[in-house]
Amino acid sequence: MSAATRTTMEMAYDSHLFLEVPVALRGSEAAPDEWIASTIASLNAGPAWADDPAGLAERLRAQLALLSGEAAMAFLFCPDGLPGDALVEVFANPTDATAVDDIVSESLVALPQRVDRVQTDSLGEGRVVASVAAIPEGAIAALRFQFVARGLLVEVAVTSSDLAVLGAALPIFEQLAAGITFADASR
Repeated sequence: MSAATRTTMEMAYDSHLFLEVPVALRGSEAAPDEWIASTIASLNAGPAWADDPAGLAERLRAQLALLSGEAAMAFLFCPDGLPGDALVEVFANPTDATAVDDIVSESLVALPQRVDRVQTDSLGEGRVVASVAAIPEGAIAALRFQFVARGLLVEVAVTSSDLAVLGAALPIFEQLAAGITFADASR
């Protein structure tokens, strides 16, 4: 009798730029104060937050609340210290599609979106969809890297209210998406 094979998704990332958010903390405004306090104590605060640990804690709590509990992985992009300049979520959902072009690119807003091709060694050909959504407080920019691999739609979704961050860090996010690999293990 052969052993069943289990596939896991892994992601290489630079821990100097990305802070991984544990699954239990995502999407909940009741994020444990202990994790937030420990994170603030162990990582550098951005210049605007250096003298406001209480404000930084509230900002981190709000960022955690925006992250989906459905994501396989989630990160805060923190190139200049805490809090995150962008939220990053990785999703992997079953699909019948055989190529990324078979997936409808959903436009969530009436504003234009830009679609470009991307290529990774591990996931193959994909696309990045860049869009901007108007909100009362300003705008939200989003990058969605999408690939079809192993019967899954793999999506790395990056959002930020700072449009310049996404534009300047596009190569970093592309490298992050390229760091997704699959590993097979016998059970």
